[in-house]
Amino acid sequence: FSGVSHVERDLFAKVRTFSVMFEEWQKLPQYQYKTVRKASKGTKTSLKGYRKKSIVMGSNDYLNLAAHPKVIEAALEATQKYGTSSTGSPLTTGQTDLHMELCEFLAKMLHKESAILFNSGYASNLGSLQGLVGRGDLMVADFLSHASIQDGMKQSHGSAKLFRHNSTEDLRRILQSSRDEYAGTLVLTEGVFSMDGDVPPLKEIISIAKEHDCRVYLDEAHSIGVLGETGGGLVEELDCHDDVDVIMGTFSKSFGGIGGFVAASKDVCDWLYWLARSHMFSISISPANAAAALQAGKLFTQDSSIIAQLKRNIKLFVEGMRALGAPIDSNHRSSVVPVMVGDVAKLGVMNKYLLDHGIFVVPIVYPAVSRNQSRFRFTVCAGLVESDIDYVLTVFENAMKEADFDFHR
Repeated sequence: FSGVSHVERDLFAKVRTFSVMFEEWQKLPQYQYKTVRKASKGTKTSLKGYRKKSIVMGSNDYLNLAAHPKVIEAALEATQKYGTSSTGSPLTTGQTDLHMELCEFLAKMLHKESAILFNSGYASNLGSLQGLVGRGDLMVADFLSHASIQDGMKQSHGSAKLFRHNSTEDLRRILQSSRDEYAGTLVLTEGVFSMDGDVPPLKEIISIAKEHDCRVYLDEAHSIGVLGETGGGLVEELDCHDDVDVIMGTFSKSFGGIGGFVAASKDVCDWLYWLARSHMFSISISPANAAAALQAGKLFTQDSSIIAQLKRNIKLFVEGMRALGAPIDSNHRSSVVPVMVGDVAKLGVMNKYLLDHGIFVVPIVYPAVSRNQSRFRFTVCAGLVESDIDYVLTVFENAMKEADFDFHR
């Protein structure tokens, strides 16, 4: 609706047309985009209109730190000391000693000179690309890059190209044919892709970028807290901190909070501090958010057992889904586990069965993915116990039978 041309004189004509379609869409069993959680936290939740307790299999709280007592205590203490708001943008009244301490922690964690904060991961990508890439510059990003990266590319005054997903061959082709036409060039990819949960060939991408005098930008939103021995993300797993120029992350995944950040050289962070519009002209995260993120980061970087438990749960869930026939790589190692169905009608039947039996997972349909790529986007969290995972797998197998669905058909 938003992407097509409209000829009506009334600007809101398209809105009324959409409203009719939206009412019918909400009646479909695969529609699940306004599910309301009642008071609950952690891996179990209460959903309005459904059974009292459901196992959460769609949360981005990968390490379940949003409900950790020490994280909650840090947020409460900060609220008592500073109030509920940061009261301004980072350039005005929105900077506290908690924000500065968090920046120092992030820079140290990611082996960078500096870090700056944004009020969301989306704003981090939007502002960084708009601020860093100007007229005469080029951005080359993976085709499946997050919407915030693609929107940041649109906001920038630079030119943009996409290379085929995880294809170093296509990246090389684009740079060989186009690099010399531009001044600066930024190559962008993600540590873990948000819909497919896969990991890029980062070392090869870095090598190709350096061959062509490009800078490298890595979105670690879904990989920090998941990959690496201490949760430092893909750069830690591959020991390539120095080869990635800009590392972006978010507090809304493994940190269990809200907000985003960029870690880079001091020069880059100073530049973005003044020229990233989503940083300059938007309120900074609250002191409570900053304190919670700082405490969460300390917990998972200092206690390896949290990440180890997450990795065990991912392995157990992936093995169980593969036993049911799901086409998932046996080496899959991220929290995002896509279970492909393809048939939207059967996806709807399965989704209703899962909800009715206490499994809260997110169905992904067109236009978020192509029409034949409909799926369940399962996310595995550290707080699940083995019996939870066993139950989810059993219910999913029964949902397959209910929908007459088989992965091999």
